[in-house]
Amino acid sequence: MKKLHICLLFLSLIMLVGCEYSPMGENIIDLKTPDKNIPVAITLNNVNPADTIYVYQTTSVTIQIKSTKSLVKAEVMLNNNVFATISQSFLSFDLIPGQLADGVYKLSVNANFTSGTGSLAEQMGMEQYSGGLSWTIRVISHPENYFKADYRLNKEGYLEYYWSNKVPPSCIDRYEIHSGLSQPADTVITDPEKTSFVDYGFECGYTYCQITTYLKGGFGFTQSVSITKPTPKIYAEYIDLKHFRVYWEKSYANARYKLTVGGNVIATDVNDTSYVVPQIFGAGQAVNVEIRPRNKAYDNIYNKYTAYTNYFLGSSLGLGNWPLFAYNKKDNILYSTTYGSLVAINATTMKQINYMSIAGHPWGLAYGGKLATAPHNSTVLAMTGEETWIYSDSYFNNPLLISSVKGDVNTHLSALTSDDRFFVVPNGTSTCNVYSSITGIKLFDIPFTYNTIYTFPEFVGVSENGQYFWAASENGIEVFEVIGTTTQLIYTDTRFYKGALSVPSHPDQIICRVGQAIEHRHLPDFSLIQSMDVTTYGAVLCNVDPGTMNFLYHQNDSLRVCNVNDFSKTIFQIRSDERTCKIYNNKVLTFGLGPIYIDITPYLNNWK
Repeated sequence: MKKLHICLLFLSLIMLVGCEYSPMGENIIDLKTPDKNIPVAITLNNVNPADTIYVYQTTSVTIQIKSTKSLVKAEVMLNNNVFATISQSFLSFDLIPGQLADGVYKLSVNANFTSGTGSLAEQMGMEQYSGGLSWTIRVISHPENYFKADYRLNKEGYLEYYWSNKVPPSCIDRYEIHSGLSQPADTVITDPEKTSFVDYGFECGYTYCQITTYLKGGFGFTQSVSITKPTPKIYAEYIDLKHFRVYWEKSYANARYKLTVGGNVIATDVNDTSYVVPQIFGAGQAVNVEIRPRNKAYDNIYNKYTAYTNYFLGSSLGLGNWPLFAYNKKDNILYSTTYGSLVAINATTMKQINYMSIAGHPWGLAYGGKLATAPHNSTVLAMTGEETWIYSDSYFNNPLLISSVKGDVNTHLSALTSDDRFFVVPNGTSTCNVYSSITGIKLFDIPFTYNTIYTFPEFVGVSENGQYFWAASENGIEVFEVIGTTTQLIYTDTRFYKGALSVPSHPDQIICRVGQAIEHRHLPDFSLIQSMDVTTYGAVLCNVDPGTMNFLYHQNDSLRVCNVNDFSKTIFQIRSDERTCKIYNNKVLTFGLGPIYIDITPYLNNWK
């Protein structure tokens, strides 16, 4: 093992003389008078006696004694017990921590020298120089057991490792820091007084750090510190119809954040943890925050974390995507679909009250059926890709099955009328088939000319009482009056139509999107009741709410609501890209997201 290399100053040792002699006879010899003090040098590994010698590994000790006088005897004492004797001026031995209990020891060297006078007293050993020197020894048999390391958050907000050793800094050669998950390279600290390290690459998640102390002589030991801090949670909350707030917890240590909402980057490389974001109805907003070290120099694959949440405005109905809707005003029941089932929902509470799994074509009702309700009773109709089911009410008992009538996503019309008839325009036809909703028997057909290429919005319709039928397209419109089982064309033009809706409770009225306007017209004369100019942004018709007579349409980037009797006054507006929404009992419903809805009633009285 290597010796402990610590400097000791050379000191002079003052030796004292003491003798007592009674001569016999007259033998007289002239003697040299002894010096009062003689210089002596005692060294132990060149260690200053004022310094403590730390023994943490097998340590070779060399004692040298130098003097102008001859050494008679020297003893090495360990806590006043003789440890070794020195007969020459040189002695080497090992101090082994395992053979000594941990603690503090006094190691002394006591030496005797001849006086050099030649006197009988000297010859009898009664005249000598004597003295000694001592050192403090501290034994630490396992310094690694006393090496403690931990972590904290420093005043600047960064992760800081810190540690302590039982051995003093004078025994320490260096520290080596390995933190491979957050640091680009290992760090060597050569200042033994420095007992901390700041990790600028950690913000949250998992990391570890290995701190190795290297003592002089090459002995080293390591303490590992593991850290797990949770990824910050992210939240989104409603502010108003135009805004919501995204906020998240701070990471454990300083970080920079990147906020993305709906695929759009809202903020990047920021320290703030709260942002106000524009609302958009009808779209789920995927919200995520990317968390990285504040200092970009420490970026790597191990210290990138992302917090996720989803936000949407409104409440979920908990159904499947792409639902069908129909509203029964008499019973205040909203009918919808969730894949292969027909669902009845209380239109006030928006809670399910019943459901029915409809047998037949597995895709028809799920992804392409049609629903309809009667305006005068509790009848509800469901078209699948294989057949049509007609139920007398929401209990879904004893249905009437019309096996010859199939529906799909492109069925242009499916409607029940107050004269107990079922109007349907199958996909790819220019004919409206009319059936009895009581017997299922086909009654007659209504052929028309203007077959549109579009499936949305509604281009084909029938009045609630079954008196008027129309078909609009980019080529014009045809309006028929139905008398019994015969039809008569009562109006036609060749304008460019972009939709045509029936008006609930007003079988003699129709709303058209045509040219640069939305027109509200009277039947049978097709006279204009009111119109709305939509030249600038265009518009898409949604529907008229049978329960409230509020008219929903989409314009530019917003869903807008006005009363059907007054197009000039917008009573509700909300930003949305969803053009397939419907409104029933003042609930605006989406086509996707399960679907979701918003009750606009609280906003109507205070709308500006």
